[in-house]
Amino acid sequence: MKKIMKLGEKSIEYKISGDSGEVLVCLPGLGCDLDLFTPFRQKLSSKFQLLQINHRGFGNSISENQDDYKIIDLAYDVLELLKMLEIESFSLIGISMGGFVAQEIMSLAPSGLKSVALLCTTGGGDFYQSFSPIKDEDLKKLFNIEKENRDLLSVINTTDPVLKNTKVDVFNEILEYRKNLNVNLEELIKQNRAATEFFETNLDLSNNNVPVFIGHGENDRIVPVDNSKKLANELKNSTHVIYPKTDHFFFWEESSHLNTDLETFFMENAL
Repeated sequence: MKKIMKLGEKSIEYKISGDSGEVLVCLPGLGCDLDLFTPFRQKLSSKFQLLQINHRGFGNSISENQDDYKIIDLAYDVLELLKMLEIESFSLIGISMGGFVAQEIMSLAPSGLKSVALLCTTGGGDFYQSFSPIKDEDLKKLFNIEKENRDLLSVINTTDPVLKNTKVDVFNEILEYRKNLNVNLEELIKQNRAATEFFETNLDLSNNNVPVFIGHGENDRIVPVDNSKKLANELKNSTHVIYPKTDHFFFWEESSHLNTDLETFFMENAL
């Protein structure tokens, strides 16, 4: 059941799966909502509590301030919510742009942070391989496409090309997620601007000793796999795993293997 927490001029929508165990704060990626964590719920909620969050502008998370914001503002949203929920100890799972938010939280070094999983994401700044940012005009053109075709295109562009033939059920699960996802174009543009600015930010995490799991799809066409390797090198207490024959949505394509790896990682570092 989704709930809403009022935080001053903001309202943050969230959902908790699981009744006991360490809290895993789940941070979705660009243009996605908290249901992006559907493939994690059954497996991980048996050992942990999954606190899944909708970033401002998505779902029923809203902000009265309509100005642009930065990724660090989303990080503060998370920490405010945790404070209101009286959660003092927690770990993070950040997918893609959610990994940016997780890194900003790491840089703020909250005392209760136990461990972090960064999935299909990258650090920012000159150290990392750059890739073309999405422009406002590109998003507007995308939204001119009929939603049914846009949803299918999104799945095709973020999953392994053979997935629709080798794992039909998984492909259809991801497609169904896209079909149920309703995104406001203007909010997506603001979120994308924040993500683009993060790409150019040199966030120094070299002295951060929080245990980190870094997972990436071998054939990710959105975020270069080499960036995850560089991120693993920068974070001195990290575990790095590349999942063969998967793309940007590797966390859904190989959810069974990833869930097992994450359960092991969090059992060792979050409890």
